[in-house]
Amino acid sequence: MRRSVAVLALPLASSLVVLGARVQADDTKEAKVDLKKRAALAVGAKTLEERETTLKKTMTYSPQGKMPQAVILELSSAYKAVREAQEVQGDRVSKETVRFESWKKSGKGGKKDFDDTTLSGRVVHIPGTTEASPDFSIEGDDGKATGPAQPDPTDLTAVAPPTKIAKDWLTQDFVNAQWKAELETCFPKEPVAVGSEWALDLKEVATTLYPTMESDLQRSSGKGKLTSVTTEDGIKVAHIEVHIAIQLTKVPETQYAPADDGTKDNGLMKRTAVIDLSLEPEKKAFLSARLDEVLDISFEAKDKAGAVTGVEAKIEKAIKLSEGPAPKK
Repeated sequence: MRRSVAVLALPLASSLVVLGARVQADDTKEAKVDLKKRAALAVGAKTLEERETTLKKTMTYSPQGKMPQAVILELSSAYKAVREAQEVQGDRVSKETVRFESWKKSGKGGKKDFDDTTLSGRVVHIPGTTEASPDFSIEGDDGKATGPAQPDPTDLTAVAPPTKIAKDWLTQDFVNAQWKAELETCFPKEPVAVGSEWALDLKEVATTLYPTMESDLQRSSGKGKLTSVTTEDGIKVAHIEVHIAIQLTKVPETQYAPADDGTKDNGLMKRTAVIDLSLEPEKKAFLSARLDEVLDISFEAKDKAGAVTGVEAKIEKAIKLSEGPAPKK
């Protein structure tokens, strides 16, 4: 199922100096601004998108009568791509061409460490995708090495054919990625002034961010704040902070409940976001964001013989992303 197209690459600016842009504080603090305002989509429009994701899972297993054992898994991905809209339906791009200027996915601590760059330099076509058809095609994907043109065997620009890892990433983390939908849950429904805070719709947050996880929204919280508005190279930019805490009632991908260990944070999924967003998308539409997520959870697992193993898990995820007009060549 295809949802909003997907986060990463330039860190958010937390100061008044952003990527060399000329920045000044906005002096209209009382004016309310619309954080839901978006640029109209147009066929042929090109967007430069960068995203970088890191994930670290630390699992400590403590079988009865045995020494604890820790297992650490680390995954990362990063890309820089130009997306060109080929077809627009309402508020979404339904058909597009994507050129990956760079792409890499790495893994460490699993069955086998890996570094995969087989999407770098590739062109991916996402054809008239519907909710039931998240298909894509990779230009030149004939199982042979290819490059920008038809290189000879000694041409070092040739790259390996896209791997299963690369294709799975396209399906799960790109074509069906939800970073735009996730960010939309952070914004207020109505215009707000600088310094204003708002409560997030926790049901919408849980459904969008954690659709497969069971949670207790009565013990959860979420709020956003418009910390400032600045003018950067003539464009008004909103700076937003978001804090979310969702209490899980089941350990992800298991049937176990978090242990009652006396700590209020056991099973609490914490996410913070810092977002910079153009308030004048008709002049220039762009955003950048940094998302950090941490889950500490402990539980007891039983095997078929009834033996109990204590498990402590720490999951840390960080995403940096940016989106803006592609440079004209």
